[in-house]
Amino acid sequence: MGYSKRQVLAALIKVISTKNTVVLYHGSHDQNLKEIKDNGLFGGVFAGSLSTARSHGDNIYKIELDWNDVCENRDLSSHADLVRQVFERETNLDKNDLNYKYDFDLLWEIVIRDKGCDGLYTFSEVEYPLESEDEYDAEKEAENIVCHLLDEGDLGDAGWKAQKIRGIIAKKLGYKAVECSDEHGISYLVLSGANIEPYDENEDDDL
Repeated sequence: MGYSKRQVLAALIKVISTKNTVVLYHGSHDQNLKEIKDNGLFGGVFAGSLSTARSHGDNIYKIELDWNDVCENRDLSSHADLVRQVFERETNLDKNDLNYKYDFDLLWEIVIRDKGCDGLYTFSEVEYPLESEDEYDAEKEAENIVCHLLDEGDLGDAGWKAQKIRGIIAKKLGYKAVECSDEHGISYLVLSGANIEPYDENEDDDL
């Protein structure tokens, strides 16, 4: 039995519906985190449920956002021109390359539709013209293409780069956070400009 996106979100976060806000938690090894900066690996901090935050560090921080400040996939996909500009600046997408259309479509699937970097399925979705016929060789070829486009050495780092680019686009659109698929299901990359404060363990919570 599968779970709907709403059910997944309900398991990850606590929503104060009367205020139209979402409360997120960030776990860190930093004992004195006072602000979210736009530098570092992701250009922000990841946050989700309280239980998830506790699995990432002993120091728990609370972030409260208006739902209107949270960017979803449909918000990103509504701004193709901006996405193209960011891709051309933040990746190795080359408009002079014969595979430009395929490379752009592939990045769109990975970054905007949040499909991830691993596997041949995304390549088949965009009908990418791989040269290799053998499945193993095709997988290696696909991996090399993704790593080249995202300018990273392996698929793990490429996936992190894709999340960072989602954050860059979301921030340019005026959002303070963007949803991302990860090992927890859905988490949120919270960007600079959002308020963060230490979580009081005496607060009543249900997550």
